[in-house]
Amino acid sequence: MEDQINLEELSQMKLRFDAADEDGSDGIEMDEFIEHFGHLLGSSLSEVQLKQLFMKIDADSNGSVDWDEFTNFMFLKRQTGGNDPTSSSNSVYMNTQVPDVNAATPSVYHKDIISAVKYVPDIDKYATGSRDGTFKLWNAADFQHTRTFQNCKGSWVSDLCVLPEKRLAVSASDRSISFYGIYRQNLELTGRLFATGMMGTPLCMTAAVIGEQSRLMFGDSKGAVRMLKCDIESFKDGVPRSMIKDDYTVVHDQHTDWCTKVMYVPELSAVISSSMDSKIKVVDVNTNFGANGSFRVRQTVGLHSKGVYDFDWCSTYSIFISAGVERDIMLWHGNTGHKVGSLAGHTASVSNVVVDNSLHQVISLSTDKTIKIWDLRTNRCIQTMEDENTYRPEDRIAVLLHDPKRRQLVTGTTRLRPWKQVLKSRESEGHNSAVVGCLYNFEFDVAVSADENCDVYVWNVNTGQRDERFTDAHPNSRITALVFDTLERRLLTGANDGTVRMWNHNNGQLLKELVHREEPGEVTQLLYVMDEHRDAKVIVAVGWNRKIVIWNETEDHVLDDYRVLLGHDEDILCAAFCAGTTMLATGDYSGKVLLWNIFSGFKRAALQIHSSNAYNAACERLCFLAGRADVEEGPVLVSGGSDGNLRVWLTNRPGINIPDSPGSRPVAVIRAAAENEDITALKTDPTNSYLFTGDSAGHVHVFDISQINLATDFTAASSFIELGAWRPHTQAITTVEYLPSRKLLMIASVDTDVTLWTLEGKQVGTFGQTTPWRAQSAVGTSWRNTEAQRHAAGGDTRDRGGALDEMVGDSLDDVAMKEAKMTALVNALLRGKGPTLREKTAEEREKEEDVPLEPQDAARRYLEARRVAGQQVGWRNYEHQMVHSFLGIHKLQKTPTALMNIKQELFEADGSARHFSSPPVPAKERERKMGRTLKKFNDL
Repeated sequence: MEDQINLEELSQMKLRFDAADEDGSDGIEMDEFIEHFGHLLGSSLSEVQLKQLFMKIDADSNGSVDWDEFTNFMFLKRQTGGNDPTSSSNSVYMNTQVPDVNAATPSVYHKDIISAVKYVPDIDKYATGSRDGTFKLWNAADFQHTRTFQNCKGSWVSDLCVLPEKRLAVSASDRSISFYGIYRQNLELTGRLFATGMMGTPLCMTAAVIGEQSRLMFGDSKGAVRMLKCDIESFKDGVPRSMIKDDYTVVHDQHTDWCTKVMYVPELSAVISSSMDSKIKVVDVNTNFGANGSFRVRQTVGLHSKGVYDFDWCSTYSIFISAGVERDIMLWHGNTGHKVGSLAGHTASVSNVVVDNSLHQVISLSTDKTIKIWDLRTNRCIQTMEDENTYRPEDRIAVLLHDPKRRQLVTGTTRLRPWKQVLKSRESEGHNSAVVGCLYNFEFDVAVSADENCDVYVWNVNTGQRDERFTDAHPNSRITALVFDTLERRLLTGANDGTVRMWNHNNGQLLKELVHREEPGEVTQLLYVMDEHRDAKVIVAVGWNRKIVIWNETEDHVLDDYRVLLGHDEDILCAAFCAGTTMLATGDYSGKVLLWNIFSGFKRAALQIHSSNAYNAACERLCFLAGRADVEEGPVLVSGGSDGNLRVWLTNRPGINIPDSPGSRPVAVIRAAAENEDITALKTDPTNSYLFTGDSAGHVHVFDISQINLATDFTAASSFIELGAWRPHTQAITTVEYLPSRKLLMIASVDTDVTLWTLEGKQVGTFGQTTPWRAQSAVGTSWRNTEAQRHAAGGDTRDRGGALDEMVGDSLDDVAMKEAKMTALVNALLRGKGPTLREKTAEEREKEEDVPLEPQDAARRYLEARRVAGQQVGWRNYEHQMVHSFLGIHKLQKTPTALMNIKQELFEADGSARHFSSPPVPAKERERKMGRTLKKFNDL
């Protein structure tokens, strides 16, 4: 695309846009966009990619793109191109530790806070003005102090302005503007003017070239902007005098509060001023009237509701960036004044903004000493820096300067401090902190994951490469929960400080903030529920404040109208909604599960998880089998507990609302985690044919529930057929997400990785890996395919030998082959268990009860116990016991031959040699209650 677009091209684009707007709604919807603009944007784009592009343009995610959104996106997109090695994604600012060259003479620093800083190119120095009445010069290369000027005793320096004629103007609170001539490496006072009469105190200044003549403009404490007409170059002797009427002309006097900044923008032939009255004035300068010009207020920009501290001009995109008492930074078009976007993320008022046109960046500074770097092409924060130092007399950063020559930021308090911009090595594509969750977006065929560092990633599922990323979603907090809305066009995130936000995940735009006035507590789960019959859209948040907070979604940017459901006495850990019903389920740390009508708030029933260990009764996860309408007394609710068990509940069972009655008890309890581990992830597929679990040691289990029968306790438990298990991660699983079109599992863990697997335990890859994968090539086997390989241990499957299924159908004639395969079997079982499987110490062995001394003894004891109980014996049963450490697998590490003897003995007793892909060995036992208490205390 060419860099410029002419009026004819814009008119043609508008005609095409209007033609696409078939329903006359002043906006085009997704299908209209794809039909009318798809071929123009590239024939190589798939329909899914066009949908993703539409959502990037649709900044407010309302499902429709209006003309302003369309042109803003196309306009910004034209400006970006190429792979500049100094682009936003390849450079960062560093808190540079430079030697204090003035350490021997600390008296050279300002005695009070710096009020202005400017770069003086003619002498390559920084000039700083302060409330102590002085301004100083510093070498730009090393910040060496060179000279101090006492501008006015007892008066603050309010601003500095570098003029083209080698002049430096200094305004002060004594109503003066002083002019200093720049001579070689020094400055000399040449003149001083004082405001008179009803004029206000000069507070801010800018240089303007009008009619080939340099002019100084200044804004004052009464909201007026004036331009000096007198010849500044004629000031020679430094004699002060008062301004007379012929010395100035009024540009405008329409502000009702003091001016905070004034700037001349030659591209617009306009003077822009901001004020604490929340308004920004754009004033046309007509140069047909010569060097004195004439002025007309073109427009008043009222995007801010409170005072405006600062603004800057971005010539690359022809937009202004303004900020003030409000926390959001506004982006608006220079010619129209229309808002084109906003930058949200600061938690305090924004005092300074500057633009780096070369890198398409905005640098902002807030009053809490936080600096943020924003990418204008995506409106995202790409870096956050916090100054942890404490300053006096005021603990704030007062000024901010961007020096493009040295690629650095300069901040000032009573002294200057550099923040160097450096090129960085290619950033790791993956997460750098614990992943709290991942979601698959069926609508756009992408994956979205978030970590505790408040970074949100959008992934291409076909390649595993990162498409998008936005950071600092919840400043100074940790993301703890995330969910899509029903249409999967918006992402909701919750944090440990109780905040909830809604995003356009395709472009990182903050859409809504959900506010409540309850006590803060970590958000553990979010739900989005849409009911078309009731025309209702509600957002549910549960967490450590033990309350269920429900918002009704409206068009407002801030949602503060909410209701609260009470009923839990312990921290709420999970929630689930049953689609097609009104049923909401919530589970807490004590094991209580409450069933609600989400719309009326009526509490239908209270269920209780009972565990042999009172500290392991917590309900960690909930999941409805909403698609199983064939089950009587449903819907079916499945809970995952801290004791590692799944419990199956019939939510319309007679007596469910009677505590401790048969109807309020689970119809089945199924082991779904390694010994002494929690269930930390629970998911089903859309048809409720599979159930997937993840545990706190990194294991994943796959169950076939397609033939579920809950008529009796026996048939209910046997309906959950465990197809297999493996260990894809070395630490706790946070999410197991099913991709139905590919029959793949996306698994996230606190070990910072998000991985993709087949249902048979074959790893496709890790999201963000260097080499892209092809997800389609990993599909082709299923549990019903008898040739599918299943792996007992997880991790990297490429070099694993001795898959368990290779043992099926072996003949017992070839002893050497049997022993070799048994060795491979043991190695396969031991590999991938990581630190959770080790040789036990003598002290541990002494504490164990009934641990056999030898594998043969274990087999005999097992056989005898099964025979006495009248139960069938077999290798499958023994292997299950062995892998779960009931029979001491540590004894088998060096005795594969003994293991072969065990199988021979079992074969003779049972007449078969069946086995299956075994669940992994559990991690060492840990104290749950103390761990959770410590987690709470650490977060506090």
